[in-house]
Amino acid sequence: MEQGTLGVLPENLTQLGLTFLYANVSTLYEGNKSVKPVDEDSLETFITTFQLRHTFGDGLSVDLGIPIGTLRFEEGEKGNVLYSNGLGDISLGLRYDLWALWGAGGYSPSIVANATLGLPTGQFLKTEILGDATPEFQLLPLGLGAYSTTVGLDYTQHIHKLIALRVPVWAKFPLHANSNGHKMGNRYGYGLGVVIRPFPGFVVGAAVDGTLGGKSSGTMGGGEVTVEDNSGGHWMGASLNVGYRLTDRLFASVMGRMPIYTDVNGQQLSETFRVMGSLTVSFGADPSKTHDCAHEGPGDHHHHFDEGGTDLGPHDDEAKGHDHHGAESHEGHDHEGHDHEGHDHKAPESGAATGCGSDCQSDCCKKEAPKKGCGSDCKSDCCKKKQGDILNAATGGKSFAIKDVVVPGKVTVIDYWAEWCKPCKAITKMLVELARTHPNLAIRKVEVPNFDAPVVKEHIPNVPKIPVVWVYDAQGKRVSAQVAPEVKSLRKEILTLLK
Repeated sequence: MEQGTLGVLPENLTQLGLTFLYANVSTLYEGNKSVKPVDEDSLETFITTFQLRHTFGDGLSVDLGIPIGTLRFEEGEKGNVLYSNGLGDISLGLRYDLWALWGAGGYSPSIVANATLGLPTGQFLKTEILGDATPEFQLLPLGLGAYSTTVGLDYTQHIHKLIALRVPVWAKFPLHANSNGHKMGNRYGYGLGVVIRPFPGFVVGAAVDGTLGGKSSGTMGGGEVTVEDNSGGHWMGASLNVGYRLTDRLFASVMGRMPIYTDVNGQQLSETFRVMGSLTVSFGADPSKTHDCAHEGPGDHHHHFDEGGTDLGPHDDEAKGHDHHGAESHEGHDHEGHDHEGHDHKAPESGAATGCGSDCQSDCCKKEAPKKGCGSDCKSDCCKKKQGDILNAATGGKSFAIKDVVVPGKVTVIDYWAEWCKPCKAITKMLVELARTHPNLAIRKVEVPNFDAPVVKEHIPNVPKIPVVWVYDAQGKRVSAQVAPEVKSLRKEILTLLK
């Protein structure tokens, strides 16, 4: 959740996830009415999905999904049992978070664009000889059995630092017929969800999602029946998800879903309910810099990875008609990341040592300004003098007293910043440059690790994002308090006071 309020974008983060899904498909529909046959057919699906996501930074990530499952279908009338064990459709995905373009923070929206390639690795049902030796239809338990593409957009709007709304939309396009001669219809999905972080470590989500399925083409039963008659329709479901961060690296969640509206073409079996559990472990980021995030709404049936749950992507397996040609569990990938590695924005320390001039030969001096003295990242005694009056007023989220920070006779700037805050970089750079050349300027840095920190509650309780910059004149009067200020205008204001 704090991705929206704190400006977090994951960087160099790797996530491994396991999702365990059970789905029961045993409700027969004709149009939008459920009908009860004399001998009921039933379908049970058990799927374990291994998922891998790596986030490179700047909003870009790649995904891999490998589903392995068991499907058991029982023909009530004939007594046949059809089953399948093995791989589903392996998926390869690419995601880009448009937050990288305009910057995360405050209540600015997040829009994630994603594209996934599905591979034709799904297994067909086999027949167990309990009646007729040959089934009159065949079914793919985990995918289309054909190459496919899925594209989508995921919009998240934070309305509070602990509450976000999410609207995902997606479309899936099979590229050709499978080996049974069936070409599945296109699928289009939508959803609306709310995500809440009621307590530290907990994420709760509720959502309504839907799928519009086009009619498939092909034949079954030796060419006697066309699949168009009993394929496609409109399915809606409601879901609830609860997740909990077990450790800095491990997140677990459980989800339940039930249909709320079904309208199929012809007569089809549809999902009765599903339950899902997931575990996600994160690598590559410093646990001390993690934040509880809920960018992706759990339980919305499209993408759970970023709350720590694994992602089943847009599910098209709600509709199981009597042709049984479209039983799927599509593995898309939407990772929100929890263990976000921050950027180095630590404030340079001031000092009074002498001996650093334009001829300084230390490595830090050579790095940025060999003819003008020291670089801003220099930590040697001789270089500290050049950095001006810059001190840490508070670190680790601890609070502080204003009277102990404001420097009499100097213009004082109090800068609330964080390692994970990209906009803070530009502010820090500008303040350091001013401090080097203006001895009557004092910069005091205040670290904000998260919005539950004591310093936030005492000094900036209602501020939606950082950086926050307070400016005091030489008489100790606060003349400005800005949230996410524009660098040029802030610099101009400070220079006016320094004259």
